[in-house]
Amino acid sequence: SPQEFYQQGTVALKDGQYNKAVKLFIRCVQADKNFGRCYRAMGIAYARKGDGAKAFRYYKKYLQVNPNASDATQVQALLKSYEENERLPRQRN
Repeated sequence: SPQEFYQQGTVALKDGQYNKAVKLFIRCVQADKNFGRCYRAMGIAYARKGDGAKAFRYYKKYLQVNPNASDATQVQALLKSYEENERLPRQRN
C-alpha cells in the first residue's frame, strides 16, 4: 500500500539511504498518484542527495496534488528561493 511504501521510505530517509528512499517513494506514487506526502518526501530525498532540480520538480508536484497542504506556504517559499538561486543552465539527464 502507498502508506507502507511511505513509512519504509521515511525510515530509509532517516537512515541516510537516499537512493533506497527514492525507490520506495516512487513505488508509493505508482500505487497512489495522489498520495502527496510521497512527492514531498521525494523532494526531501533529492534535496539531501544534492539534486536540486529533481527536488524542485517533486516539491512542485506535491503542491499540485495537495494545494491546501498545511506546509504549502513553506514549500512555495522553498520553490521561489530555488528559482531565484538557480542561475546555472539546466542539465539534461
